[in-house]
Amino acid sequence: MRRIVCILLLLLMPVMTPVQVGAGTHSVDESEVIARIILNFLLVVEWPQEEGSLRQKHLVCGVSPSPIADTLDTIAKEPDFAERVTFWSKTPTAKLQHCDVLFLSEKDVPNLKAIMTQIGKRPVLTVSTIKNFTAKGGVIGFLSAEKNIGLFSDKQVKFEINLSQAQKVGLVLDPLLLELAERIVEDTP
Repeated sequence: MRRIVCILLLLLMPVMTPVQVGAGTHSVDESEVIARIILNFLLVVEWPQEEGSLRQKHLVCGVSPSPIADTLDTIAKEPDFAERVTFWSKTPTAKLQHCDVLFLSEKDVPNLKAIMTQIGKRPVLTVSTIKNFTAKGGVIGFLSAEKNIGLFSDKQVKFEINLSQAQKVGLVLDPLLLELAERIVEDTP
C-alpha cells in the first residue's frame, strides 16, 4: 500500500516554474521530478526473468548528457536507490541492450532510429521527453502541460504509454501505471 501511495504522489506531483513570491523565488526542479518518476517506474514494471538469474539491481542508462540524466545519476546514488539501481551515463550504443531502463533526451533525436534498432526486442523500458516518442517506438513518453493560474504557471508532468511496444519487448506494466497515463497508444510503427 505504501508503494502505491508513494508512486501516486510522485506521478501526480505538479511542477511549479519559478515564481516571484514576496522577496524570494520558489521552484520545484522538473528534471528531479521526472528522474524520480523514472526510477519509481521500477516499482510498477515487471521484466521477464532470464533463466538462471535473479535480478538484484536494475541498470538505468542514458545516452546523451542532459539535466534529467545528470539528476538520475545523482538520485541513483541515494541510499533509497543505491541498493537497487545502477546508472550508466553516456552509454555506448553497443551496450544499450544491457539496460533495463533507457532514458533518451532531445539530444538523442538524430540517432533515435539507430538506438531503437540496437535495442530491438530486448526488454528495455525506453523513456523519453522526445516529442511523439511513443509513436517512434518508445514505451513511455513524457508530456508537458502548462496552465496559467493567475500569477502562477502550473506545469504538470504527464506521460503516455505505448502498450503494444511494452508487450512486444516482454514488459508487464502494472494496471495502476496504465491508469495514471494521460494516453495509451496501442500500436507502433
